[in-house]
Amino acid sequence: MHRQNSSTSAYSEEEIDIEKMGGEGENGIRNEEKDQEQEQKQNHLDEYLVQFTQNDPTNPKNWSSGLKWYTTVLSSVFILSSTIASSLPSTTIANMIEEYDTTETIAICTITMFLLGYVCGPLFWAPLSEVYGRKPIFTLTLLLYTLFNVGCALSPTITGLLICRLIAGIGASSPLTNSGGVLTDIWEMDAIAIPMALFSLVPFLGPVLGPIIGNFMIISVPWQDIYWLMLAFGGVCWLLCVFTLKETYEPAILHRRAAQLRKKTGDSGYYTAQEKTQPAMRTLLKTSLTRPLLFLVTEPLVIFSSLYVAVIYTILYLSFEIVPYVFRGVFEMRQEIAGLMFIPIAIGMFINLAITMVGVGVMRRRSANVATKSLPEDRLLPAIYLGGPCMVVSLFWLGFTSRADVPWEVPAASLILFGVAIVSIFNSFLSYLADVYAVYAASALASNTIARSVIASVCPLFVRQMFDAMGIDYACLLLALVALTLCAVPVWFRLRAASLRARSAYARRV
Repeated sequence: MHRQNSSTSAYSEEEIDIEKMGGEGENGIRNEEKDQEQEQKQNHLDEYLVQFTQNDPTNPKNWSSGLKWYTTVLSSVFILSSTIASSLPSTTIANMIEEYDTTETIAICTITMFLLGYVCGPLFWAPLSEVYGRKPIFTLTLLLYTLFNVGCALSPTITGLLICRLIAGIGASSPLTNSGGVLTDIWEMDAIAIPMALFSLVPFLGPVLGPIIGNFMIISVPWQDIYWLMLAFGGVCWLLCVFTLKETYEPAILHRRAAQLRKKTGDSGYYTAQEKTQPAMRTLLKTSLTRPLLFLVTEPLVIFSSLYVAVIYTILYLSFEIVPYVFRGVFEMRQEIAGLMFIPIAIGMFINLAITMVGVGVMRRRSANVATKSLPEDRLLPAIYLGGPCMVVSLFWLGFTSRADVPWEVPAASLILFGVAIVSIFNSFLSYLADVYAVYAASALASNTIARSVIASVCPLFVRQMFDAMGIDYACLLLALVALTLCAVPVWFRLRAASLRARSAYARRV
């Protein structure tokens, strides 16, 4: 009897223990069975999850250094083709006026329409590349850009030429939007600094090379050959894309692998992580169209960054009118020689590249030795101490030395500082926005692209009138004062970093 009571008592204690572990005995066992069932189901699902293995050779981050560098250079060449096309026709203005019996303002619209294409294209190409991958979008858009250069060369009317330039610009905007993504697809973060520094030079080098090439061509061949040259360059890029570029976007690679497995095995269970989480195309397009515009009216960090960068970008495109105005008008140089005055701008850009690469090495050593965490605002230091001051000094220098009694070498030297400033300011602000907005970086950068392309497309229409009315000295003084005022923007961002980020609904907290 005693044993029986003891047994009952022991059973009761066991029940109490089960209750403590998860509820009543029966429910606890049922919960445990449910957990095991869920675990088995999850393991079964994971068997069908298509993903890269640790050393998977198809993972772009596991490619050889040679293939990574080839892909980086090829992506840069795509951008070079696009950006040269933005400025190359600036050398044909006089020819178009004569050919189409039109005004200078309408002829300059060939630049305006192309830059407006830079506004429209990124809103579609960026989200589409996140669904279909980088290569299909490059293939489509490079073909679009190439074919509409044929329309530009053969157009019998100025209206037709402007329409073709707009569509060519929409196609050409794809490398500007997606090539940066290619680099982040293939390089690890600890190795991307040098490739990105080299890559970041190209969007500014292209517009500078355009007038140099165009001014030599225009004196010896028909002006339409400018467009045939762009057709040839774009066609070569398209062929290289089709036959040599490998897909770099991880979800697109895995999606195709999953599709192949479903087809090969007849089992529809294979899936990728993105297929389970990616929103519908309609949602993606809606977000890509609305969020950049929302940022431009609600995010102070985006608003003022975009304002500063848009002004600098506008001054770059104004230089395609200012440089010929100064060196042909004041120093009476021939057209092709005046075009060579863009070389100092390119020299300044390469100087900035050298400074950037040295800075990358210094920052790496500093981050290795110092426990202090870097802030997004640290990326603005080049704009504060180098880019901003160089831009102001170069404009003052150019404006007040562009006189016939001063050797032409003096104003030409000012353009070296101009080249340093352009790349320094751009890279500082774009890397800052990417850092501070993290997962919303694409929208923040798209906002910046829209603002700068809209402003830069409009301003060249009245630059000659401004210089005629104000004179070179006071027109450059006005631009220098605007640049000086905007130097306060990155300083303000650094001084009020925490409060500005705290007010934002999208900026990451540090």
